[in-house]
Amino acid sequence: MARKRPSILTLTTLARALAVPTFAAAALAAPLAALAQETAQRSYSIAAGPLEDALSRFGRAANITLSFVPELTAGLRSNGLQGSHSVDNGLARLLAGSGLEAVRQPNGSYLLHRAPPRAAQADAALQEIEVRADRDHVLPVAPGGQVGSGGRLGVLGNVRVVDAPFNQVSYTAELMANQQVRGLMDVLENDPSVRNSAPIDGEADIIMVRGFEMFGREIMVNGIGGLADNRSAMIEAVERVEVLRGPSTMLNGVSPWGSSIGGSINYILKRAEDTPTAQVTGSFASESQLGAHVDLGRRFGERKQFGARVNSVYKNGDGAIDRTANRQTMTAVALDYRGEQLRLTLDGNYQEKELHGGLGAIRIGGSVPIPPAPRAANNFKQPWEFYTSDNRSLQLGLEYDITPDWVFSASHGQSLNNETYLQAVSSISNVNGNLSGSVVWIPGRSTNKGTNIGLRGTFNTGAIRHTLVAGFGDVTARRGQGTLLVGTAVTSNLYHPTFGTYRDGAGLSTDVDMLSRYNAKSTAVTDTMRLFDDRLIVMVGARNQAIGSVLYSRNTKTGALDVTRDRNSSKLSPAAGVVVKFGENLAAYGNFIESLLPGPTPSSQFYQNVDAIFDPYPSKQYEAGLKYELGKLLVTGSVYQITLPNQVNLPSNNADPREIFTLDGEQRNRGFELNTSGEAARGLRLLGGYSYIDARLVRTQGGLTDGRRARGVPKHNLNLGSEWDLPFLAGATVTGRMVYTDRMFIDTNNTRARSTPSWTRFDLGARYATRINGHDTTFRLNVDNVANRDYWASASRGVLVVGAPRSVRLSVSTDL
Repeated sequence: MARKRPSILTLTTLARALAVPTFAAAALAAPLAALAQETAQRSYSIAAGPLEDALSRFGRAANITLSFVPELTAGLRSNGLQGSHSVDNGLARLLAGSGLEAVRQPNGSYLLHRAPPRAAQADAALQEIEVRADRDHVLPVAPGGQVGSGGRLGVLGNVRVVDAPFNQVSYTAELMANQQVRGLMDVLENDPSVRNSAPIDGEADIIMVRGFEMFGREIMVNGIGGLADNRSAMIEAVERVEVLRGPSTMLNGVSPWGSSIGGSINYILKRAEDTPTAQVTGSFASESQLGAHVDLGRRFGERKQFGARVNSVYKNGDGAIDRTANRQTMTAVALDYRGEQLRLTLDGNYQEKELHGGLGAIRIGGSVPIPPAPRAANNFKQPWEFYTSDNRSLQLGLEYDITPDWVFSASHGQSLNNETYLQAVSSISNVNGNLSGSVVWIPGRSTNKGTNIGLRGTFNTGAIRHTLVAGFGDVTARRGQGTLLVGTAVTSNLYHPTFGTYRDGAGLSTDVDMLSRYNAKSTAVTDTMRLFDDRLIVMVGARNQAIGSVLYSRNTKTGALDVTRDRNSSKLSPAAGVVVKFGENLAAYGNFIESLLPGPTPSSQFYQNVDAIFDPYPSKQYEAGLKYELGKLLVTGSVYQITLPNQVNLPSNNADPREIFTLDGEQRNRGFELNTSGEAARGLRLLGGYSYIDARLVRTQGGLTDGRRARGVPKHNLNLGSEWDLPFLAGATVTGRMVYTDRMFIDTNNTRARSTPSWTRFDLGARYATRINGHDTTFRLNVDNVANRDYWASASRGVLVVGAPRSVRLSVSTDL
């Protein structure tokens, strides 16, 4: 029977911080009154945003006169200010990294001007110290606040974008809050190299990166795979969503769940900051989903060496699609200790999801023309379909500075995931949109364990500065899934749904045997060499991996699990990359890297040959590109080629309607990407770009399908988002985004009748940051698919996905 869970929001309350040390120095000759004013501390809560707005708020709160020429702050942003500070210390923190300083005048006012060279150098040195102290958490945000200045590249650790021989982007918590994202797929709506391959706000995250599929279970958390929810993780406790475009086996190792060929994604979890965090957000989303999010954090101890951060979320209500309801809860706790040499972390997470009514994804018969997309809000699924899941995870991390130049690190994580589907697995049987299919009960369970151990050090050989990394990884996944037909088949229609007999799963068990086990152990060594004052950066490395796959079956006589198939293999995966910097603003890069996928085991839900285990198989990428910093705007252009064995679904050869899974030939994706992020002008931020993918089949059996387009891969994608701070209303920002996706073929026959038309969607938004009764408060509004366009959003995996209807999201966030 479907499990009923209480709708309870668990909130954890932490005491607010008392004060933080101040290190502002007063001039010895100043009068005592001036000394008191300069060193007296006040409590501030100033949100990140345009520097001019932050300084104005600080001046009012500190009761000081601060004068400056507007041109000085044009296009600059501040990370904000939280906690108790003196005037001088508060101003220094607000101006950090801006190249400006505030000088106290004889009359007690402050005047803003450009800092002298030595002060700018000192500020840069301070930033470097802060980065080193936080070397394995996150790098500072880039101008605009929407992306980070770099991200984690597996064993290489944190690497700045301009120093990385790869195409990477790191989306920030600020962007996620401002866009009111519901999950990963909302975040990736900003990326032209990514296309969603599952319904938005559904039970599963399935995406296409550079034209290759990637599932939510492949996502890493703090560098370890398999810890997030198998289908779709809630990300309110995530500080950064790091996206690496391209294979990453040498960097991250192979995942037992199947490493994505087109890219990898890593969640960096939030930690307690130096200043206290205490924020409450209330939200509303179409049709009637209400939610609450509490984010509390504080550091303790004389040197703030202990930290605690708690995020708790509850959402419940009807979705924008007819007859759907979605309930989600999540509580995440992050504890850490940071000493002079030792750093420890502990992250725990519990998540529940319950979705009723199904969502718009549907299979289609092998020769049926694709009919027009139905009304976006129309739910052709059965109202009694449901999905439930719970996920719990625990992760430990350790870092120890053996010497100032050598660091030892280790981390271990485990997760348990339970899920249950009651689903009508239907297919479109004709161009009129008629549906027919079977009702199935699908319980599933999986466990995941992952360990990473590394040693990183720097040393010089002559004029070459080396960063040497040696790493070991061990990941294991066990999983089981049952599929049971429930009652009679159901029939319906895309445009005029009809509903079959109510099913509730009563009397059906959620227990399932764990009949598959995957393990991957690996060792990696890399050397990053810097020459000519970092004008030339060369990275070489390799990872050796041993992969094991075991299938079990339940012995009906003894009740024991017997091994039915056991396969082991190993593979060396090399990688190399180079960065050449021309002047201060232009860099060229190139790389060769591979991905390695565990031999796939076909799902019993869709395939007949469920007992087959295929050998692990690699893919290869060659990439070259340019990175150009145009003021505060970063522009990246790249070309690449990725090849891998092609997955093919053969039609049934017997009475079983399920297809036969096999590998045939290669899929070769050649592409060009143009990405941009940052501030194009004062108060104007851009994020997005253009992607071209020529995905072709080559070396197929007998050459029968050579040169045909791969299924589900659009040739042209365009995502262009912008934010504009209104100059006539301080704190107000309007946003807009256009998303264009080209035609997609649902199979390799490449006929127009079996393809989805191209589509364009527009999203709009606005927010207003102000101060109410002494509390920083932000109001946000986002409207997706403003024109309420009906379209097929995806045709990958042989499945059609209906584009999301117009949806409205509102929220109010208040700092306590």
